[in-house]
Amino acid sequence: MLTQKTRRAYVRILYKNKELTRDITQFIAKFEYTERLDGEADDISLSFLDKYGTFIYEHFLPDRGDTLIPTLYFEHWYKEDEIHEVSLGEFEVDEFEIENSLGSQIISIKAVPALVNSSLAGQKKNRAWENVKLSAVAGDIANTQGVELLYQAKEILLRRVDQKNQSDLVFLAGVCRQNGLRLKVADNKIIIEESKEQEKRRIITQSDYCSFNVRVQSQDVYNGVHIKYYDALEEKDFEYQFTPQNAPKVGKVLELNDRVKNFAEAEQVAKARLREKNKKAVELTMKIYPNPFIRCGTRLEFSPVAYLGETFIVSEMNYSLDGKTLLQNLKLNLCLEY
Repeated sequence: MLTQKTRRAYVRILYKNKELTRDITQFIAKFEYTERLDGEADDISLSFLDKYGTFIYEHFLPDRGDTLIPTLYFEHWYKEDEIHEVSLGEFEVDEFEIENSLGSQIISIKAVPALVNSSLAGQKKNRAWENVKLSAVAGDIANTQGVELLYQAKEILLRRVDQKNQSDLVFLAGVCRQNGLRLKVADNKIIIEESKEQEKRRIITQSDYCSFNVRVQSQDVYNGVHIKYYDALEEKDFEYQFTPQNAPKVGKVLELNDRVKNFAEAEQVAKARLREKNKKAVELTMKIYPNPFIRCGTRLEFSPVAYLGETFIVSEMNYSLDGKTLLQNLKLNLCLEY
């Protein structure tokens, strides 16, 4: 009689470009990975437990700056003998702790993308650009840091932009958000892409999740944008009003004085700012049955459930592997179609 193979999840880790041996990985007590969508760094935490204190301390001692590349495997998850491999990127040890309790050795590691520990995030600067494309600003920053830039978005002309006592990462993330783009730091790359949700949609039913919580708020929600400023060259006021088709039923008008070159640019700015303000009008947290295909940026559509008639985008995703038990938690924001 044939027996059905048991699904299992496990992690393999390249540490300083060498795979940790099976002798070491058997001591992994807990592995946790958090992925974030926009401007915030991913991170991992990892703990080893040696109950007899005879192996890990002698054969594995981490140091700050060590590189590690974790990969999560889903084995027999949907079909027997099928393996789904989820690469989580390259990280650098940020801090570690060693504890000896009654002879047991516990080593705990926290790691972040290498760029987070560089001057990209740590050194504050003051400088300015005028009449320049956003891709050029990002290129200047990437060249200064000696890293690769992946610019996968439309070109945006900036009349003037000032970096005032900000790190390159904080400054560039802010410029991207204001112009409807999304910034990500991963694998020693700066990645900039469209933030108007265009990712692949997945349908979620009640059999796919354990629990959810919905938070709806209207305090900082806007149903339109009004741009107005005095144009000295034209010697008159420039004024533009934008109201989306599916505007929130409650809310106020967002007042801006951003200078734009025409109505097309005004519409682009209005939509970007309105999306940034309204994306947290409905926030959703979920515990789901682990799914290797759901990551940050995935669009989820729900079969009819209270408050879940809309489409959401995953803004934060967390894997937690404790022994043989894998959990997956999500934070989602409402998808806005303007």
